[in-house]
Amino acid sequence: MTAASLAEDDLRALKTAFRRLIAAVGGLVAASACVRVSTSQLARYYDLNDLATFPPVDVVTQLERIANDAIVTLEQARLTGHRLVPERARDGATLAAEVAAFARASGEVPAALCEALADGEMSQAEADAIGAVAMRLAAKLARVTVAAEAAVSSPAAPAVKGEGAPADRRPLGGDGGGRVPRRQRT
Repeated sequence: MTAASLAEDDLRALKTAFRRLIAAVGGLVAASACVRVSTSQLARYYDLNDLATFPPVDVVTQLERIANDAIVTLEQARLTGHRLVPERARDGATLAAEVAAFARASGEVPAALCEALADGEMSQAEADAIGAVAMRLAAKLARVTVAAEAAVSSPAAPAVKGEGAPADRRPLGGDGGGRVPRRQRT
């Protein structure tokens, strides 16, 4: 191994990211139908026992387009000390959908930390795994930002209920605003 080589853990992280990408597009058979390589070759690309074989960049790019998620590219960025921020909202993504995806994923970082500390110690591999989870969460947060910008800048964006000038809102209090009592069952 030369000084310029990636560490074995980094190679495994790339293989694992490619495995997640394959799963995101529906598995090996579905992926092979979309790219120029065979199912068996795709399987070699994520085989953790074959650290010398990796997917070509065009194959990764095509699969990430299909998955609508830069899974491998995010891992490459992490390994080189960078972060990715999407330029535009994902096709059909709404602000609410992106916030929901972020909210669902937001518990993964503390969960990974608790799992790592369960035995009272944290290994470098566990710390790296927490970092990878945090990077994926950061990417989801970036998607929220992009979707928020798209929602505001799009002329076709629906108005958010409750927005508008303060004079347009009904005042809270005794003249129609505030809590409405539940109807009684009969």
